[in-house]
Amino acid sequence: PPGRYLSEKPERQALKFEADCKISENLADFVFIAEAEILINVKNGLRYTKAAQIENAICAATGVKTSLQYALTFRLIALKDRLAFRPDEEPEFLLADVSYFNTFEKVRLIEKTKVRKADVSTFEKHLQYLTNNDEEFEHLRKWLACALLLPGQKIKHALLLISTHEGIGKSALEALSKNILCSVREQSYVIQATNTEIARGNNSWIESKFLTFVHELGQSEKYAVMDQLKNWITEPRVRISDKYVRSYEIENFCNFVFYSNAVNALPISGTDRRFFIVVNRKVPMEAAYYQNLFQTFDEGVYSIVDYLGKHAGKLDVNAPPPVTASKLELRNYSKNELTIFLDECLNDSAYKDFFSSGFTIRALAERIQDSAHASNIRFSQKQAAMWLRENNFFVRELHQDGRHVRLYKSDNVVRGKFKEGKK
Repeated sequence: PPGRYLSEKPERQALKFEADCKISENLADFVFIAEAEILINVKNGLRYTKAAQIENAICAATGVKTSLQYALTFRLIALKDRLAFRPDEEPEFLLADVSYFNTFEKVRLIEKTKVRKADVSTFEKHLQYLTNNDEEFEHLRKWLACALLLPGQKIKHALLLISTHEGIGKSALEALSKNILCSVREQSYVIQATNTEIARGNNSWIESKFLTFVHELGQSEKYAVMDQLKNWITEPRVRISDKYVRSYEIENFCNFVFYSNAVNALPISGTDRRFFIVVNRKVPMEAAYYQNLFQTFDEGVYSIVDYLGKHAGKLDVNAPPPVTASKLELRNYSKNELTIFLDECLNDSAYKDFFSSGFTIRALAERIQDSAHASNIRFSQKQAAMWLRENNFFVRELHQDGRHVRLYKSDNVVRGKFKEGKK
C-alpha cells in the first residue's frame, strides 16, 4: 500500500521492501479463502485449516516468522472471497463483485492410442447381470453415461443397488469410474464414503467430487443417513461442514451410488423421487468372469467410454427415476403397523364418510384407537401426516375458537374448493 515504508528510516526501507518481496514470492503458490478461512497450496492441493497449521505453513514457505495477518494486511498472499467448484469457469473468476478460487481441474482425456480395443460386450453383459429387465438396464446405462462422461451434470436421483448375495460385482462400477473420472494431475473425482460420515453430517468429502460410492448401508443408521442425504442428492449447492473448519457453501455436482445386501436398506416413502432402485437376487458368477471384467475395465477403458458416449445426454437429470418393481418392494418394507393399517382403512367402506368429512389428525387417532383390532397400534402424528400427504389428502388450515386447526379431506369432488386453503 502507498506509504507502506515511509515510517522506516531510508536504509531500512530497501531492506523491508526486499524482505516483503521475498515473502510474496515464496507465497506465490498459496491462496487464502476468506469465507472458509482455509489456506490452499495451489501447486499440490494441500489445505491448512487450523490457525497453527496456517501459520506453520507460511513460516515454512517463507523461511522467516511471518503471520497470516501480516501477509494479508500487506497483500503478500493471494486472497479470494469464496471457494467454487465450477467446470465451466476459469481457475480464478469474479462474479457479482465476489472473487472465487475454482478447485476444478480438467478431467484427464483417455487417449485411444494408449489402450487396446476391447470387446464392450463384457461391460454390457455385466450391466444386464446387475439388473432384472430392459427398463432397469436402460436406465442404469443412461445414468452411468451421464455421471461418468458429463461431469458437472447434477443428477437429481441416486442409484441404490441391492443384492441378496454377496460378491456379484456391484463394486466393479467403482473401479471403472476411477479409471474414467480423474483429473490431469491424477486427482480422482470418485470417492467412497462411510455410513458414519454421512450420519454425522461431516460432508467435506462431497467437495470437488463428481461421484460418491457408499457401501453396505448400516441398518442402525439408515434413518439418520436418509435425513442427511435428502439435500445432498438433489440440491445444486451444499454447505460443507467438518471439524475445525468454518462451514461454507459450494456447488454440488456430486452424484451418488449406494450398495447394500439388505433388502430394507433405506426407508423409501410412497412419494420418493430420489432413488432408482434395483434388487438383484442372482448368485455370483465364476471367478473367471470377474477376472475378465476387471481386465476389460483396466485395459479397455476407451472402448467403454466410446460405448457410453452413444448414451450420454439421453438422461433427464431433473426427472424422477422409474418406479421399478424393486422400489415397490422397498416401499412395503418401509411401512410400519400404522401405515399398513391406514392402507387397509383407505379401501374400507366403513371409513369412506370419515375420510370425506374433513378431519383432524387427533380425530384420526381417536378413530383408530376405537377400532378393536387396532387399539394396540402406536400412533405417530408425523407418520400419519406423511401418509395423508402420500395418499393425496387435501389440507385446509382454519382458525376455530381461537385455535389453529388443520383439516384433511379425501373427496376429489371438492378438490378445487378445498385446495384454495392449502398452504
